Amino acid sequence: MDRGIIDAILNAGSSELYDLEFAMALATINNETQQILDSAKANGEESPFEKLTPDVARFLLGKAINEQFGSFLTLEEIALTICSIIDEGDFTVTELADMPNYRFIYVLQDFFAKQVEYDFGASTEGAKRDPDIPIILNAVAGKAAKVKGHATYPDDFPRLAQYPGRSFYAWFDGQWNVESTLEGDVLREELQRLRETGSFC
Repeated sequence: MDRGIIDAILNAGSSELYDLEFAMALATINNETQQILDSAKANGEESPFEKLTPDVARFLLGKAINEQFGSFLTLEEIALTICSIIDEGDFTVTELADMPNYRFIYVLQDFFAKQVEYDFGASTEGAKRDPDIPIILNAVAGKAAKVKGHATYPDDFPRLAQYPGRSFYAWFDGQWNVESTLEGDVLREELQRLRETGSFC
């Protein structure tokens, strides 16, 4: 790496470093997109990435940042997750761009969590019932409460909001993550059942 670039990084302020990370994430999307477009063109095929222009890529990354999703994944991981979702045909570029933010964040979280769980392989099932595995409760809502002074449903419960009528939802990605509007003893009972059984109703 050029010495001037190294010096610029070392001397950059926090906002400048964040801008640099954003630019690198955007470049990741653009590189992934271009490779798939080139491959499709060479094979005479259409590509799902035709509409993932730099402006749209910037818009999608911005949606994740605006929802403070960068505290869960790096921007590069977000960029690669967006590319993978489109590449696997789960959603089109237009569908992702048009989604409400809470739905968009849920889609990213769900896809990334499934990839992580897949990588764990068979050992995941045993880990789910490990009493020492931590449970992260209402992470998004907690961050919202710190910023706004309160959390609201459905905006601050992106996963739970996908299951109308539910008051408790959990997923496993090496640790248990829970979103719930339950409180007190009822919540404690559900968390205890999750620890004991490795599943929830």
